[in-house]
Amino acid sequence: MKYTQRFYQDDADYAAMHQLIIESYAATAPHHYMTPGDLDWWCGLKEDPTTFLPTVPLWFAGAELIAYVWPAPGNADLLVHPAHRDVEPELLDWAVANLAAPEKDDEPPSLTVWSLETDTYRNELLAASGFAPGPEFYSSFLWN
Repeated sequence: MKYTQRFYQDDADYAAMHQLIIESYAATAPHHYMTPGDLDWWCGLKEDPTTFLPTVPLWFAGAELIAYVWPAPGNADLLVHPAHRDVEPELLDWAVANLAAPEKDDEPPSLTVWSLETDTYRNELLAASGFAPGPEFYSSFLWN
């Protein structure tokens, strides 16, 4: 399928991001990457959400939001609708190209991506892309 990417524009996008979380959770519960509360919390932690949100890349199938990356230097949280997993390599490529950053000035750029232990598709994609599991373990893997 052909997907298009653009950046966050307005409150309608925020509502669509919430809806994507809800639909993804309904399809994969109890295994999920974020809740609507996580999205609101992360947004609320930003000093100025109105300048941050336009940096969030969104992917669409037609007019439907099917994926996005919550960006931070050196970190990417990916949310992909379960019916559109084939777009995930595009998100990872975008994150590597735009978010990889050194942890310290004298280190090479790195990128951390969260992956659930049960998410075989993402774990295999990350491994094939040169990522390795990080030392932290929560209910998900941290891939560096």
